[in-house]
Amino acid sequence: MFSLNKYNINKSSKKIILPFQILVGTHHKTGTIWLFTIFQKIADLYGLNIHHNLDPRDSNSFDILFNDQGAFNLELIKKPYKGIHIIRDPRDIIVSSAFYHQKSDEAWLHIPRAEFNGMTYQEKIKSLGSLDEQILFEMENSSKKTIFNILNWNYNNENFFEVKYENLIEDTSMNIFREIFCFLGFPQIIISEVIDIAYSNSLFSGQVSNTEHVRSGKTKQYKKYFKKIHKEKFQNIFGDALIKLGFEKSPTKAT
Repeated sequence: MFSLNKYNINKSSKKIILPFQILVGTHHKTGTIWLFTIFQKIADLYGLNIHHNLDPRDSNSFDILFNDQGAFNLELIKKPYKGIHIIRDPRDIIVSSAFYHQKSDEAWLHIPRAEFNGMTYQEKIKSLGSLDEQILFEMENSSKKTIFNILNWNYNNENFFEVKYENLIEDTSMNIFREIFCFLGFPQIIISEVIDIAYSNSLFSGQVSNTEHVRSGKTKQYKKYFKKIHKEKFQNIFGDALIKLGFEKSPTKAT
């Protein structure tokens, strides 16, 4: 039974020393804010130095390095490291992004762009006449870059724990989270505490109130929105990506 404590805390005297530097790699719409919140609160509790999207050459003294584009220059990391890398079904990334990019206040969405005749990304996607068009637009633009970044990740690096968003968002037993924290080298004596933090900051705990980045945490949203035109376009752009990433087992199911 989890304690379900709230962790509204400042820097603590519970300083720990980790055996590895920790790398946390996410991608757009793969639970980035969720995981950053968890690791930030762990860092606060145990006096760990956490950085977000920092080039390692600028500071190799970090305990936790978080990158929301799944991009680490590992040659610049001089100390032993362990990491977690999270991916999500590309079809759900597209659907989630198509909704999110119409309302988000992220700065990049509000910069006028020449390719859109001076419109911002948000203005452009909102100007399209239907959700079907918006999904196609997203598939050919921001989400395209995200999905290719996911495909280009090195999945043979044994220093990373690979996990799917779909599995983690349903990990109410916290078994996967336990595996992750053990893999990353957290001392056994604090494993139950870091699991409590992860639980209380996950949607399934019912304790998360700050959800402006979350429209729906559900999986397989694409089944409601993907039509034949979307399936065909996805196949043309990404080929057998769903099979490579383990979200489908055969080309027939992928389409």
